Amino acid sequence: MQPEWDAHARFMDRLHDSDRIILAGPYEDRSRVLLIVSCGSRDEAGHLFDDDPWTGMGVLEMDGVHAWEAFLRPPGWPA
Repeated sequence: MQPEWDAHARFMDRLHDSDRIILAGPYEDRSRVLLIVSCGSRDEAGHLFDDDPWTGMGVLEMDGVHAWEAFLRPPGWPA
């Protein structure tokens, strides 16, 4: 298990429960993770994980924030 796993999981669960994280998961080869988040701006999205314990430890590193608009989405999915 990775260090501070429980604290990281609680942090991510809070973001998911507050509808900030829409989808999250690793690529098949586990080399990276894709996070789709709901934020008011790219800057806000870039700082969403600043308080994650893994960010301070260097386990979680952002390598880019890209704006994306979903034209097709399931019913009830945030616009």
